Amino acid sequence: MKRREFLFLGSPRSKVMDLSCEELYMRYVDSGVDGNEEALFQRIGKEFRGARRIRFHDAYWLKEEDLRKGLEPLLEAFISRGGSVEYL
Repeated sequence: MKRREFLFLGSPRSKVMDLSCEELYMRYVDSGVDGNEEALFQRIGKEFRGARRIRFHDAYWLKEEDLRKGLEPLLEAFISRGGSVEYL
């Protein structure tokens, strides 16, 4: 456990994640070339567990249907745990 996490007892749960949808899309495309889409979504899901709020920047990059389908269950689980999502 990091010293800061110990001192603030759960500070990672109050974390805000700022995600560039363009970068997320590019990572998704790269994972498709390698056949690692599932691994990408697993990593994203782990990151979501440590956040309290997620902000998607340039959300128009999320128009790719398969990317949206992969993110939807992760976001639903995140919201059900009390997280909030913003599209900027």
